[in-house]
Formats: sequence, C-alpha cells, structure tokens
Amino acid sequence: MGKAPLSRALRELKRLLCVQSLILYYIKQLTQQAAVLKRMKKLLPFQTRKSIYLAFILPHFNYCSETWKFCSKSASAKLEKVNEGALRFAFNEKQTQYQDRLTLID
Repeated sequence: MGKAPLSRALRELKRLLCVQSLILYYIKQLTQQAAVLKRMKKLLPFQTRKSIYLAFILPHFNYCSETWKFCSKSASAKLEKVNEGALRFAFNEKQTQYQDRLTLID
C-alpha cells in the first residue's frame, strides 16, 4: 500500500524535472536567437528589427505560456531578461524602461 503513493510522487517529480529541463532548453535557444539579433542591430532598420522580434522571439512567450507557468523563479527571471534584451534590440533604446517597451510592441 505504501508503494503506490511513493511511485506516484516519483513519477510526478520526474515529470517536473523533464519540464524544467525543457524550459532551460527553451531559454538557451531564446538567448542564442537574441544574441544573433543583437549582433545585427546596426545593420537592420527599425521596422525590420521589430518584425524579427514579433516573428521569432515574441511567439515563444505567447504560445509557450502553458509551459512557462511551471517555471522556477530563477528560470522566470532569465526569461524576463532575455525578453528585455530582445526588446532593447528591437527598439534600440536603453533609456526607455522595460515596462514602457512592452507597451510599444502593439
């Protein structure tokens, strides 16, 4: 009788660890994409940078929201940093606050 709850708990722990490793993989991919875009920011006009952000970076945040709700606090902070850097790239502004840049996306 004692083994069933334990095995259920172990399966749940294994599932959560898999989700966390998947989240870390996505963060790594987003970081690499943002880094490539940052290197090209002087070569691309504003509208192109904004289009690239809307097409390649933002969908990870919008369509993976179900995955992100299982994030740890540190992974969530990393995601916010990646998004902040990508927004800085798209709008090429360091003075504007992050929250203000989020409203400029629309």
